[in-house]
Amino acid sequence: MYSIAEELENLGREEGREEGRKESICRMLDRQKTPEEIREFTGEPLEYLYEVQKEYLAMVKEEGRYTLEK
Repeated sequence: MYSIAEELENLGREEGREEGRKESICRMLDRQKTPEEIREFTGEPLEYLYEVQKEYLAMVKEEGRYTLEK
C-alpha cells in the first residue's frame, strides 16, 4: 500500500517529467524544427507535439518574440 505522501511524490515526479519533455520540445521549436522532425527525435505523437507547438506559439506571441517576418 502506498501512503498519501508517496502518491504525491510520484505525482510530482510525473509532472516534472512532463514539464521537462515540453521544455525540450519548445527548445526544438525555437530552433525551427517542425513537429514531424521533433517526432523523429522524441517518438512523441504528432497530436501531442501540435498541442505543445500551439502553447509555445501563444507564449512566444505573448512575450512579443513572435513575428511573421523571417
